[in-house]
Amino acid sequence: EYFKLLGSVSESNPIKSFDAIFEIDVSFFERSAEFIQPIKIISLNEFNITGNISYMVCNEKMCIPYEVPFKINFIP
Repeated sequence: EYFKLLGSVSESNPIKSFDAIFEIDVSFFERSAEFIQPIKIISLNEFNITGNISYMVCNEKMCIPYEVPFKINFIP
């Protein structure tokens, strides 16, 4: 075990509104967003944190899903 997650992910101020097509409240971002996941480093060894960022880009007619992998190299 190299690190522990502390709490949950927080996000920068999303825009919230009711979507008449889906009939639910939705949250979205325009141009940029910031997500923060606090962690506690447990290891004194070098390690990588990897994952995927999943999101959708939408307009009035359709949404296109994307998934982008990331890798963060931690060197003590």
